[in-house]
Amino acid sequence: MEAARTAVVRGHNVTLFEKTGELGGSILGCCLVPGKDKMKWFADWLRRQISKMDNIKVKLNYMPTLEELKKFDVVLNTTGASSYVPEIFGDIDSVIPFEKVMACPKVKCEYNPGNRKPAKVGEIQNSLISSKQMKTGITIAIPIGNNRIFFTFTGGNEYLNFYDLDLGKIVKSTHLHISSFYLLKNLQDDVLRILKYLKSLNITTSFDTGYDPKENWQRQKIFKILEYIDIFMLNEIEALNITNKKNIVETINLLSKYCPIVIIKLGPKGLVAKDSRGVKSKTIFLLPYDVDVVDTSCCGDCFDAGFIYGYLKDYDFEKNLDFANACGSLQASKLGSYKFKGVFEIENLMKVTKKVNLN
Repeated sequence: MEAARTAVVRGHNVTLFEKTGELGGSILGCCLVPGKDKMKWFADWLRRQISKMDNIKVKLNYMPTLEELKKFDVVLNTTGASSYVPEIFGDIDSVIPFEKVMACPKVKCEYNPGNRKPAKVGEIQNSLISSKQMKTGITIAIPIGNNRIFFTFTGGNEYLNFYDLDLGKIVKSTHLHISSFYLLKNLQDDVLRILKYLKSLNITTSFDTGYDPKENWQRQKIFKILEYIDIFMLNEIEALNITNKKNIVETINLLSKYCPIVIIKLGPKGLVAKDSRGVKSKTIFLLPYDVDVVDTSCCGDCFDAGFIYGYLKDYDFEKNLDFANACGSLQASKLGSYKFKGVFEIENLMKVTKKVNLN
């Protein structure tokens, strides 16, 4: 990239071929090493410089033929570097090349791959992280009247950290949703820099903090994060505690100064949402659908998923809220986490079900 950039600066027309889907070469692997993440800043800077230049064509996922290369006045072959194991005295069989180490599924084991089976270089990994050393997190909700008591074992959530994230997959997405912020103990300090980077790539983001079991709320950190969030969704109790306000109108007005779309879920009272995009802001109150409530577990998450779906489908703001509202209401009518049959099921509920009458 630097050779291509320099050639353009000196007045040449350049075509840059990259056999993978992303510019960066070996530095994209090096920056995954703990403590080396800032190396990617240089690759990001080069990519931004190249994107601003008119006299350069970039062809990703492309390997030119010899005949194509013959048409150029100068061909610069920058195939990059690869690691090797030097022939030195010792237990050579125990040495694992860098590429294979970074291709391993991530677990809480910083240096020793243990009984993990290294993946082949270039092999596509799924986004699930498994570990025999950690347990799966679980939450038990006990209904008491109109309230619930939660008992949570954080499990692996507590140990998830920046180096576990597959940023290569994240940057290829169009939207990132962050939830259960207060349970992600080892990721909290990195959320802001992740969001700043995604913002520079025009990737939209949404945020649902969840409840803070320690009730510290980390207000200063949350408000800094909100400056890089497109959609903030939380419930009434969380909103009042984060803002330290006494009423919901003051709360949503304050949050809207930091984030363009704020939605506060009010449980049986519905929701209040404010859209501050554009010249004139819009505040909307919506009542929930009148369904037979069986279990309110997962309703907030279903609402979030419904709103994100409509947002990415470019739904009108009010239609989007109503669609998400129906998702939460449909979930409330089911026991446990319900697997939706499809969008048609939600749209049908919107057609045949009335809203709750609070009078």
